[in-house]
Amino acid sequence: MRWMKFEANDSWTYTLSIEKQAWPVFTLAVSTSNAGDADTGHTINAQFEVGNTWTTSRMLSAAYHTQRGQTLCLMVSDLVSWPTEVRLTNTGNDAWSFWKVAIILSDATYVVLREDPH
Repeated sequence: MRWMKFEANDSWTYTLSIEKQAWPVFTLAVSTSNAGDADTGHTINAQFEVGNTWTTSRMLSAAYHTQRGQTLCLMVSDLVSWPTEVRLTNTGNDAWSFWKVAIILSDATYVVLREDPH
């Protein structure tokens, strides 16, 4: 399996294109790869672009809690409108890799934003 890998202090941005519900309530779910060096000892943050402005960083995973095969989840319910992009940032100098990014809507609809096909 290949995966999307963050190098030291790297970030990844993905444009959201989902059929939006009335109010932005969702869970961001990011699946860490099962590769031998996929885990990291550093904090992983998420940000959302809303109205051409990025939100402050939100902790997706605390340092030393990102393990191989683990899915990291962040509940989001306080945005004034739907985000157009999501940015993931590895805050340290230890690489992290993931293989899937998804949004779980409030009605339990699961929308894959990005998935490694291999």
